[in-house]
Amino acid sequence: MTILTGSLTSLQLSGSSLVQRKDTGAEVLMDMDFTQLPNQTLTSGQYNSIGGISAFVLTNGSPFFEIVNGQGISYSDAGTGFAYIYWYPYTTFTGSTLNINDRIRVVAEYSASMASAAPATDPDYFALGVNADNNQLISYCRGADSGNSNKFVYVAAFTVNSFAAGTSIITTTGATTSVTGAIRLELDGTQENWYFAADRSFSPGGLTTFPAPGDITPQSRVRMVTNSSQPDLITNYYAPFTSSVETAIFAGFDSNQAALLSGSLQRLTIFRYGET
Repeated sequence: MTILTGSLTSLQLSGSSLVQRKDTGAEVLMDMDFTQLPNQTLTSGQYNSIGGISAFVLTNGSPFFEIVNGQGISYSDAGTGFAYIYWYPYTTFTGSTLNINDRIRVVAEYSASMASAAPATDPDYFALGVNADNNQLISYCRGADSGNSNKFVYVAAFTVNSFAAGTSIITTTGATTSVTGAIRLELDGTQENWYFAADRSFSPGGLTTFPAPGDITPQSRVRMVTNSSQPDLITNYYAPFTSSVETAIFAGFDSNQAALLSGSLQRLTIFRYGET
């Protein structure tokens, strides 16, 4: 994998149909079908063992957020709460070696999803993201969006510099005003270059038929760009998303409107591409 050299101090979003092309040698860090797990209450503000893997749970408000056998990690809230689960790849997957320049690909699949709020400029959403030290990438499906013909939309966003700066773009406006049924969200990237993908399809079961890079509809790209005030070649290297034990992969639900948002996270798969 090529490492870029330069002063990489900002991020830029752009539309792109490209995907990462190094598709061989993937290591499955986690592939969990949450629908197969037994019923389990999740406790916010602490680590929970989910399918034998430690994950941090964080909720706000009073959502229903539990593992329901046959459904997955289920969420329901008619208020303005949220619920997220965080997996820390540098500390959780101790049997694997993660390197600073590894490519990570994450796919989250939601089902029975419903956002029933009236159209708004800040709708409810289903999310997948990567957190690091004061930086965040996030892909989400939200709706109905009053700024986009009251349709559901896919959004790619990032924040940097202690969450003080950031931006987002709407990559696709959906065909309907409702968010119901299946949602697939994907992040695929290295520390300086990430691709977002999303669609409303179900994946086939099993890794042998799991969607390859590019199968889920590409949406956008976020990339780091060289600060124009710096020379092209310097000794610093800024790796905001893959160089810290604070790096976390997260998935969840966010209720911004006081109307019912519900659904289940059915499956999460984390691939690593790189040298051991």
